Amino acid sequence: MERNNKALVALVVALFCISGLFFYVGTVKPVKMAPADITLSDEGKLVSVEGIVGDPFIGDRSTSFELVNTASGDHVTVFLGFNISAQLRTVLVSGAAVKVQGKVTNYKQRPEIEISDGGGIKVLASPSNNEVAFGTVYGNKDVFNNMTVSLTGIADAMKVSWGDLNLTLRDGQFEAFCRVSDFMPQVPLKAGSKVTVVGQVWFDDLGKLHIKAQGWQSVTVDDR
Repeated sequence: MERNNKALVALVVALFCISGLFFYVGTVKPVKMAPADITLSDEGKLVSVEGIVGDPFIGDRSTSFELVNTASGDHVTVFLGFNISAQLRTVLVSGAAVKVQGKVTNYKQRPEIEISDGGGIKVLASPSNNEVAFGTVYGNKDVFNNMTVSLTGIADAMKVSWGDLNLTLRDGQFEAFCRVSDFMPQVPLKAGSKVTVVGQVWFDDLGKLHIKAQGWQSVTVDDR
């Protein structure tokens, strides 16, 4: 009988410890960090990070992308080792603003954020709402190449040909050559206008910035 009582006490203590562990895990709050701040020394830490999506890969069993800081171009890889929902597949696109929560892991001697379930990622805004500075794009060509971004500058050298609009956006010393296909003259666009173009970034062999956009909706004019 005494042995049974000791076993019962041990079981109760073990269950108490396990429940206490679950309570502790449930109360751990993620540390809010920026992509540039995450290092291998943070391995195992639960973090919360915001940025925009770069170079997304969406597979049947896993998803990964670069989480990019729009102000600096710093980035960290995010890995989801599960099949994401059809709804998330629709909105998790290049240039979308997201907030992720996950643990920092060590992948090939590089820090990575691993998300355990769909609750660890939230899409905050579409690419059209996430403006990036010219200097940031030029300073981080590898990160922004093929990413959909929103760029604002002064319109110059405009030409409409066969339904396509070609214009140069200038911002100080920087410039972007924009081609908007299927463009209809439904916006009051003229040289000197402050214009925002939402499109895909690419760089030519000379390192010049180009933006490929679609439809007049991708162009916004602010003449205030």
